[in-house]
Amino acid sequence: MMKSVRIALVALFALFGGLSLQAVSAQMMHFNLDITIQTEDGADIPGGQVCVSGEVNPICQDIGGNPSGRDFFFSGLADGDHTVTISGADPYLDITDTVNLSQDTTSVTYTLQKEQPLPPAQTTAPALPVTGAGTTAGTSGSTTPLLMIVGMLALACAGGSAFLFRKRR
Repeated sequence: MMKSVRIALVALFALFGGLSLQAVSAQMMHFNLDITIQTEDGADIPGGQVCVSGEVNPICQDIGGNPSGRDFFFSGLADGDHTVTISGADPYLDITDTVNLSQDTTSVTYTLQKEQPLPPAQTTAPALPVTGAGTTAGTSGSTTPLLMIVGMLALACAGGSAFLFRKRR
């Protein structure tokens, strides 16, 4: 009887041990990330790096003057979110993207784009449309219209003051 209990206990421990090893191996799954890089103009990529972070240390591969449409392979990555950074491929803009690894192999394609140049700065003031509204200043330096307006305002104020302050009988 004691022998059969021992055998049952050993079988039970083996069963639990096998299940726990299976759970551990599921947690240790490794994923692959395939990255294809191309350029918008079909030109060679002059240099730079492709990096994948989300692991203990970022994993980087040099682009190094390879033609456009280059493929980069990263294997043994853990599941979850990883940041892909493509940088240093001047004159192309850097790219940063988040990729979620939940399948055995995930493939992504990135297209490098050149920075759009800014339009040249405008050095002259734009011409304003002629609408006919308002008055234009003459170059003669005449201040007659201004003096007339000031004089008329002064007379109006003086007349209004006299009317307000007259003696009442």
